[in-house]
Amino acid sequence: MQQTKVMALLSHPAQQAAVSRWSSESNTSVEQHVGLATFKRSLENSTDVVILFGWNSDNAYRSAQTLECAKQHIHEPAHIIVLSDQDPEDDIVTALNLGADRFITHDVPTPILDAMITSVSKRVGPCNHIQRYSPYRLNLKTLEITARNYSATLTPIEFRIAQYLFEHSGTILTRAQLLKDVWDIEDVEQQRRVDTKMSHVRSKMRLDGKFRWRLKFKRHQGYVLDYIPLDQDEDDLEWYDYQHE
Repeated sequence: MQQTKVMALLSHPAQQAAVSRWSSESNTSVEQHVGLATFKRSLENSTDVVILFGWNSDNAYRSAQTLECAKQHIHEPAHIIVLSDQDPEDDIVTALNLGADRFITHDVPTPILDAMITSVSKRVGPCNHIQRYSPYRLNLKTLEITARNYSATLTPIEFRIAQYLFEHSGTILTRAQLLKDVWDIEDVEQQRRVDTKMSHVRSKMRLDGKFRWRLKFKRHQGYVLDYIPLDQDEDDLEWYDYQHE
């Protein structure tokens, strides 16, 4: 099997046991999570990953919510295999529509699970034209930016501004600095163009905090792009835990 990272978000003991058994027999490390909050934090820096996602058919709506929330934090390339306690047709359709690649029951024989994980991992590979600043992805080929379910296409100069902002996030950038480094212009009379383009970038990329990045202008100083970290009590959803039923 390739050196692809395998992560698991599982709460049902039977699902955990199945994955642990596969991990032991295949001699493959699996990063297991029970809570959604720690899973999302780990995803922030993870690419080229196979994700094993636990599904509870008795609470399919909650499982779907959790999968949808987790999907927003997943960087491509990645593949999702859903492990469920049952396999109702409606659950399978829902999970696949939410982005899952496979849907199987957790009592599947270990060799089949092994073959399935190996199969999807072969399709996980590097994507060098994508730059990631979670949840944003910048496509160097198409000049498209995406964040969760939102996307927009930038002009070449807007795209370069976006790259520069992310590369220098947390740092106050003066208009003169932006002109010199982005436009290769040192004429201070041209500084108004900076304000116009920064306004376009802020609007098109929704850098107003909606996707946890906020572009601000500090009077008499310059522009700064800040990341707004998740607060502990804002972790979208608590993972459904069978052990606490």
